[in-house]
Amino acid sequence: MAISETVTPFVEAESFVQDADQPPPTAPAWSPFVSQRMRLFVSEPSRADLAALTEMVENGQVRPVIDRTFPLTEAADAFAYLAQGHARGKVVVTA
Repeated sequence: MAISETVTPFVEAESFVQDADQPPPTAPAWSPFVSQRMRLFVSEPSRADLAALTEMVENGQVRPVIDRTFPLTEAADAFAYLAQGHARGKVVVTA
């Protein structure tokens, strides 16, 4: 039986169909549908960690990787590019 036959109403997100009244699936539920191995990660940032990260950003040790830049008139193309799932960095839309 296909997943889409077991739930109604449903919300489709790429290859996964979910009952609209249910919370989002956990990583183990998604694992059969994606190529990446998913694991649960919980983080509780501390003041010291955030201070260290702030210092690294201010010193230029941490910089964002920009994959592509699109002008505002091509914002739809930027979203389409993101939807393909091949972006290896930030996708920037400029005014």
